[in-house]
Amino acid sequence: MRQRLPERRPSETRVISWRGGEIAVTIGLDPATGAPREVFASGFRYGSDVAAALDDACVVISLALQWGARAEDLQRSLGRVEVATFSGLEVEAASVIGAVVDCLVERERSGPVA
Repeated sequence: MRQRLPERRPSETRVISWRGGEIAVTIGLDPATGAPREVFASGFRYGSDVAAALDDACVVISLALQWGARAEDLQRSLGRVEVATFSGLEVEAASVIGAVVDCLVERERSGPVA
């Protein structure tokens, strides 16, 4: 069953880096448990295709969380790529959508921003 959220609920915003840009990721939390239940992201030019796609993806991710999906399960289902860095090859999200889900996973593991 979908867990509907109250009109007013706690949230926190984290800034992530993805492919040279910054993205603000706001995570809406379940007031009872503190678990992430919705996500919003911004950082691309308003009206651009990528901004619209990211908005839509955040709606789908939020619905999945409210229906009981775990961010880690979503993360495992999304693409990963190897990227060359100064320290060697690193694996990262293949898309900005995956980067947002990575942020959710980090929030679940680390807890609230201090």
